[in-house]
Amino acid sequence: MLFPTLCVDGFFQNPDQVVSIAKQCPMERTSYRPGTRSPCLSQVNMDFYNYVNTKILKLFYPGKDFSYNASTHFQSTFPDENTVDGWVHQDANYMITAIIYLNHCNVGTSIFTRKDEFKLPIFAGDVKHKYFATYESIDHPERERIKKIKEEVNSQYDESISVQGKYNRVMCFDGNSYHTTQQGVCHEERLILISFIRDVRIVGEKTTFPVSEMNSL
Repeated sequence: MLFPTLCVDGFFQNPDQVVSIAKQCPMERTSYRPGTRSPCLSQVNMDFYNYVNTKILKLFYPGKDFSYNASTHFQSTFPDENTVDGWVHQDANYMITAIIYLNHCNVGTSIFTRKDEFKLPIFAGDVKHKYFATYESIDHPERERIKKIKEEVNSQYDESISVQGKYNRVMCFDGNSYHTTQQGVCHEERLILISFIRDVRIVGEKTTFPVSEMNSL
């Protein structure tokens, strides 16, 4: 782990304007999540993309200049009790995952730890992604089979940190953290801005990472 889990309220000065930007973005189905996701915002509004990611990284590197790569998207999910969601997983290709909640639903994100350190975890992999790509057409027996697979995957973990969704709240965590969307029903569209950040480097000096610095003592 390189980065701690952080939760900060009041991320944007004008979150309503950010919601308006989201509503103007093209959104497409994705096999990574139920619902829809925008293209990377670097393809839509480069100034906004740089602003968001710079603001996120300032939480970890105040007063520093830095470089990074990021995949940053708006993501929309509508309430559906029949959707098998909430699979514990990692974003292991990224250093930081940052989620900014842009609706008034309290369904947030939880961080988990493995129950057995010495047993390699089972991941859902293609089963989950295939399900998300076709979940509207899944019949009841197949949905029950998928639910059992999800329960088997999630049974390997204990919930460690629970952060409720709150309008204009940002949650950041290390990409290697086990995490998932919390269970619960939103009575409105669940809109978030999610950024997967990697290749973070401090310009002009040695790059350090918060958790590594803590563990150096």
